[in-house]
Amino acid sequence: KAFFRFLNDPTRFTFPSNDPTVCGDHVMSYGAETTVLKQFIDYDNLASDHLPLYVDVKYKPIKRSKK
Repeated sequence: KAFFRFLNDPTRFTFPSNDPTVCGDHVMSYGAETTVLKQFIDYDNLASDHLPLYVDVKYKPIKRSKK
């Protein structure tokens, strides 16, 4: 948590897919200014033991000084 920023809502559960009770999937950012445009979980997809988590992100990379 000291270096990464969570971009999804950890109160939205993704595991197990048939009756989600845990947020087992995350989208994180490191080293960029980010804005979350939208996010959702596909509750209709049962192809895995996790539900698909989608996060649309707009980001601006941090400019690093050249040494």
